[in-house]
Amino acid sequence: MTNSLDIDLATSRLHDLIVTARSTHPGISADPYGDALNLWVSGVPEVRDVLSTLPSHESTLGEVEFIYREAMTSWLRGDEPCSLLADDLATAALLADDELEHKIRMVLDPPAVWIF
Repeated sequence: MTNSLDIDLATSRLHDLIVTARSTHPGISADPYGDALNLWVSGVPEVRDVLSTLPSHESTLGEVEFIYREAMTSWLRGDEPCSLLADDLATAALLADDELEHKIRMVLDPPAVWIF
């Protein structure tokens, strides 16, 4: 059983990694997929460091990569956050940020019914 405090800390660190990468590389890229992969490769050592604090499955790194690449590619492409629950862009951005954090948490602490 993983300590929920460890999951919270790991989720926060991975979330911060994505947010920092986004703020470090502002603007819209001509090759968002390539940029997202390059950013991922530069962040892998930190992600491995975070995952080493948790009893994780061998596929966890790949799952975190998918979330990271998806978030970065969307951001680099210039996609605006959207939500069925919000009409304004600021609220949609907050909800998208919460969803990103939720996705990370689910990968780090999947429900017991998930089979790897």
